Amino acid sequence: MAFLFLRYSPRTAGFIRAFSSGSRRRTRQASSSRRPHHRQTTEKPNQRLKEQVNEMFTHDPSSKSTASRAFVARDGAGKELSMNEYLHFASLSPWVPCPDPVAIRALDIAKISSNDIHYELGCGDGRMNFHAIDSFYNVKKSVGIDIDPSLIERSNHRKARIHPTPGHLQFICADLIDLKNRQTLEIWNLIQKECTILTMYFVEDALLKMKGIMEEKLLGSNCKVITIGYPVNGWEPMWMESLLGLKIHMYDMSNEDHLFNRSVPFDTASLKSDEILNALSKEKLRDIQKEENDPRNPFRAIDSGVSTGNIHGEDDDDGWDFDENIQYDEHDEKV
Repeated sequence: MAFLFLRYSPRTAGFIRAFSSGSRRRTRQASSSRRPHHRQTTEKPNQRLKEQVNEMFTHDPSSKSTASRAFVARDGAGKELSMNEYLHFASLSPWVPCPDPVAIRALDIAKISSNDIHYELGCGDGRMNFHAIDSFYNVKKSVGIDIDPSLIERSNHRKARIHPTPGHLQFICADLIDLKNRQTLEIWNLIQKECTILTMYFVEDALLKMKGIMEEKLLGSNCKVITIGYPVNGWEPMWMESLLGLKIHMYDMSNEDHLFNRSVPFDTASLKSDEILNALSKEKLRDIQKEENDPRNPFRAIDSGVSTGNIHGEDDDDGWDFDENIQYDEHDEKV
């Protein structure tokens, strides 16, 4: 092997820079040629997510790369599930790992701190929860919830490897949309009571299923809802940005006017004054009705069921009859 020794000079320095930049340019060109094509934006989100799940299941067991060691979905008995079985099993959305930079950025957008209590819906392997309890954020409490028991087991196994074991980190296996289940109701009541940061990575259909529950439990609270990948239809985000092709949306549940995109804030004071005015009007109408029905009222209407008018054209002894064909003088006498 031959070595080339060059004495440093401005000329040799320029040669070295040109040589190194050329090699980097060739490396970038080679890497860009191997880059997979970008998916068309016209694809349906659910179809893209299904393809991602398919890639997770069709890994090569003989490979030692980290991508090949993707999770294998299992049911409650530990039986391995196929992709179609898993998609049917996941009532809300199949789990696709959220990239760590996106998860960290989502927590930064929420301005999460040690005073916050964090819940992650569809936590998967718990990566968002582990970021939340990291020393940089160090939340007061972080809870991950997922329907897949194998993922909860995986998260707890990772938790057990931390020394000392974090007491403010918890993982729960539950179905979030089964409101007939007592455990699910208790979870949502806890979220309503203490959650200040709620994160999730669901498809649009799953977010629509969760929307009514979140509005019932969190509307008017100090909770911030962070969705990754897809927005909540009908809600206006306080913040939105894109990172690594995934959009991050933040919703402020305390600001109902902005959440529902109301152009004019709802004036509750005027509503209260209108209610008082309506009550006074109803009271006044009752008094008027009472006066009209008073027997001492000479103008009250008497409904006898018989008309008092002279419908036959005959003279009325109790009144007077007017004939337009008869002329009268100035003294009201017939001419």
